[in-house]
Amino acid sequence: MLKETGPSSQDLHISQVYLPPKPPQDHESFEAMVNAPAVDFVKRLDKMPLKSRNSDSFWYLEPKSYYLATTVETVTLPEQFNIDVDSRSSWARMGLRVAHADSDLNSYRKNFTGKILLMLTVQDKPILLRPKDRICQAAVYDYLKPLRNNELLDVLTTGDIGCYKIMPENLSVAKAPLWNIEASSLLLTLNEDIKKFVGHEIDPKANNSQSYRKINISQGCDVGNNNFYLGSSNETICIGNKYVGMLREIFAEPQRARVHANAGFIDPGFEGTITLEQYIPGPLLSIIFPNMQMGELEIHELLSPCKKPYKSKYSGQQGTTIGKSHLDYTQKGKSK
Repeated sequence: MLKETGPSSQDLHISQVYLPPKPPQDHESFEAMVNAPAVDFVKRLDKMPLKSRNSDSFWYLEPKSYYLATTVETVTLPEQFNIDVDSRSSWARMGLRVAHADSDLNSYRKNFTGKILLMLTVQDKPILLRPKDRICQAAVYDYLKPLRNNELLDVLTTGDIGCYKIMPENLSVAKAPLWNIEASSLLLTLNEDIKKFVGHEIDPKANNSQSYRKINISQGCDVGNNNFYLGSSNETICIGNKYVGMLREIFAEPQRARVHANAGFIDPGFEGTITLEQYIPGPLLSIIFPNMQMGELEIHELLSPCKKPYKSKYSGQQGTTIGKSHLDYTQKGKSK
């Protein structure tokens, strides 16, 4: 049974990390390997060895690399449901991207029971990952259908969803709403301040706040290709208890800067600006400016209202907010 239950998802823990598989020489063997059930696929992989430092054991994940991993938890999924695995917010802000790597989880064809096979991608600096770290979350759904523009306008008008230029002290008398609606999403624009990690490695167990450099982009900033940095939406978003937000990638013109689909779940009850994990793939132009369109926020209605809405370490965040994963090691909680 999964212990850490969030407002709209279940948190998952890492059991074992594996080195990427060496592809077979012939196409037929490669297809057989890729399409094998996860339980058989893992048997072909080499376990990644743990490193030690001051009696602490961890896996050392290199940047610009990917790894495979399995969860501590065994999941049972009925055939009419799908499951989506995503990074927890704290880990996404370090540049760790998590996705499930088992095609059976994307299928209505059959039931699924087993540990989840994950693919881990490191976008920035080396990351220390420890056994049983809680790095991702799983959301179970029967289908996904975002609210359309007329439905979005309805929930924004009633206040079930809020989108503001600044966080109002009293939501009931909130002023200056900011609605930029596409066909089925809210467009998010980039704040003028971004942050870049300038340390040697990221230890989620440590407070890394002094290892980030704040950069003002009000006059434009060349962030370079394939460099990971954190930004923030100008918009403050308030998600009602009957809804969940899902951040989607967008390619902003003309620079085509890219927002990761990391930590895409915006839980019911969340209030604050949205932290954006970003990079610009080469060889595209890498100059960014304030107020660029840098993300699309879909709104989905839950089957029933959330009984325990999000109230945790990122509640009320304003501006670019770095990860607070160290709090998970020092206090109990079901935080994101």
